[in-house]
Amino acid sequence: MELTTGPMFTLYVVWYPSYREGRQVADLLRTHFSRDLYRGVGEERAISVLERSQAVPGALTPLPIHWDDSQFTAVVVLANST
Repeated sequence: MELTTGPMFTLYVVWYPSYREGRQVADLLRTHFSRDLYRGVGEERAISVLERSQAVPGALTPLPIHWDDSQFTAVVVLANST
């Protein structure tokens, strides 16, 4: 196993900008995974929660998902039926 200085696990939360509750759910996930329970040995967060929704100024799409920045990566897609 290779030692890295980045997070061991990255969780991306993705939603379409018109999904109003997306921000709230992303904030809940960030709050949950920022607890002391999920801290690494070096006091850094072992779980990084990032979000992708709106495009950055001057771009047509949100920032990309960086699959190799941590040992494990998961994507949670928030969607509604309307």
